[in-house]
Amino acid sequence: MRRREKLITDVLIFVISILAGMQMTTSICYTFFPENFQCSNNIAKVPIEPFIEELGDFQFNPGPKKKLVLVGVMTSSQYFDTRDWAIRMTWLKSIPGDVVFFIGNSTDPAPPGMPLIRLNRVPDNVYPPQGKVFEMLRYLHENHADKYEYFIRADDDVFIKGQELGSLLKSLNSEEKIYMGHYGQGVPEEIGKLGIGKDYLYCIGGPGVIFSHVALKILAPNLDNCKGDTATTHEDTELGRCVENYLKTECKSNKKVRALFYQNYREVKGTFNHELGKKESHAFTLHPVKNSSFVIRLALHFKDDEIKWLKRKADTLRNELEMVKRGMTSKQLKRLSMPMMKYLHNIEYFKRKHEPKKASVKFWYDTGDDTAQWEHIEMESIIPWQIFIRHQTGSECEKT
Repeated sequence: MRRREKLITDVLIFVISILAGMQMTTSICYTFFPENFQCSNNIAKVPIEPFIEELGDFQFNPGPKKKLVLVGVMTSSQYFDTRDWAIRMTWLKSIPGDVVFFIGNSTDPAPPGMPLIRLNRVPDNVYPPQGKVFEMLRYLHENHADKYEYFIRADDDVFIKGQELGSLLKSLNSEEKIYMGHYGQGVPEEIGKLGIGKDYLYCIGGPGVIFSHVALKILAPNLDNCKGDTATTHEDTELGRCVENYLKTECKSNKKVRALFYQNYREVKGTFNHELGKKESHAFTLHPVKNSSFVIRLALHFKDDEIKWLKRKADTLRNELEMVKRGMTSKQLKRLSMPMMKYLHNIEYFKRKHEPKKASVKFWYDTGDDTAQWEHIEMESIIPWQIFIRHQTGSECEKT
């Protein structure tokens, strides 16, 4: 009996010694030879895919002609049904390009129809998302650098006006090293401690950061160096340090441009529950909007702004056309070929704008003119939103 107990004890000691030796070997190898860490594990490891695409019906621009912009929204799986849903229901549809969402290594299923890239080498719920932004830019560079003119790094609590953003981007030159957004230097207590130049201006992350394809191509090959030499845990300042070191430029901005990328400093929680005014209407992006219901509020507010603008434009055109009609005969009118003449016939709507059911707008244009850029104003884009909902089935628009 004693021999049996002794034998069992010896076997246990032997097994424990082997396990302890393996653990010590692993620790030593990992500590002193991390780049060649193979000595403790003879079993081949399955490589982790750095990126997993879950695109559904979505397709990136196939090329060769570049699309204007690709917006990368950095988010987390916990916001699939709130912030991300609000984006998909509102401003995503206005972007003159493509929008795709990025999360970390979460395995939570994404909602149907949501174009998603999983960044498997970084955690999903770590804030600030320093690793996530570097991995996202790496993915964009490796897969789409030649397919878009501009790339935007965006948070999931930003609101973007796509039409205005498109106008801004078209006014720039994507062949230049463009790094643009809302400039900053950090909070007062951090200035001089961020590892950047004393007077250097970086683009803060929240309102969105624009990179031209040229800037991305220069920056991306150096991301590993930047990631391995960080001074803080911040995301936007570290990206700014990388830009300072390798692009040799700073945030392309001034006071007017800074106002276009609106950072709401007075409401830390990002509700935008104050009365919306000129600053919000003037801005192209607004941050932060952490409550999805306020994303909807902003969308409705800016749609109302658009309707008012269209009404002013229609009134201006009406006045101009009336002036032209007074000084010209009918035969002379039909010989002309200019875009504003398309509204000359039967513009009862402009005289009866409070009677949408009876409204009728007819268009005339010279089909032989190949240079004229004709546009069609539909009834729904002119009348107030509430009237449109009330009379949606009754409104008509004749085109001849």
